[in-house]
Amino acid sequence: MKRYRKQLAGTGFALLLAILLATLLRGTLLESSLPFLFLGVLVSVAFNFGSSAGILSTLGAAVIFATCLYDPVLSVRIGDKAQRSNVIWMTVGGISLSELLGSRPKNRFGPGTKFE
Repeated sequence: MKRYRKQLAGTGFALLLAILLATLLRGTLLESSLPFLFLGVLVSVAFNFGSSAGILSTLGAAVIFATCLYDPVLSVRIGDKAQRSNVIWMTVGGISLSELLGSRPKNRFGPGTKFE
């Protein structure tokens, strides 16, 4: 149960940060490159909170960016092809890096364990 709370906390942190950044950076020069910048947050969440938290954060951030950051607002459809491509690459990269770099549960049979 503690593990799930930790993953939920990491996912919640990443999604709140995605909402904050999407509202603050809308209409700025960083708007189109925000998904690539957010990959660092997703990797950090996966590394510290586990791969499932990283994957859920990636999917949630993609929906948040599609609905709150890019036109048309409050729709999952993204009008600009470059922005749509950036969100897709963030999703692919976030899921892949979460699987590769996400923390794994420790093996209970460590070095020096004797089997009887």
